[in-house]
Amino acid sequence: MGSSRNIRLSRGPGGGAVVEILRTHSLTEQRYAEVVVDRLCHSYSYDNARRMFRQVEQIPGRLWTREMIARAREAAATNGQLIDGFIGQTTVAAAMTALADSLEVSVPV
Repeated sequence: MGSSRNIRLSRGPGGGAVVEILRTHSLTEQRYAEVVVDRLCHSYSYDNARRMFRQVEQIPGRLWTREMIARAREAAATNGQLIDGFIGQTTVAAAMTALADSLEVSVPV
C-alpha cells in the first residue's frame, strides 16, 4: 500500500459523495479506515483531533487491525493534540484509549 497521504478526505464540492464511496465500498473500505486512523495519529490541532476521532469512532469493528489499534494507542499517549484536546467531558486521547480497549477484545490476533 502507498502512503496514506495519497488519499485526501475532501470537503469540497462532491467530496462528501466520494468519501462516502471510499468509506463504504468493499474494495476501499479497509484502506479508508487505515487512512482515517493515520490522520487521527497525525492530528495537528485540537479541532482536527476532534474531527478525526469522530470519523475513527465510525469505523466498523471488523475493519480494525491490531496494528491500527496499536498506532491509535501510541498517538493517544504521545500526540499533544489528542492528549490536551477535549471531546465532550473527556480528552480525545482518553476517548481513543477507551475505544481501543473495547476493540481489542474483538480483533483477531
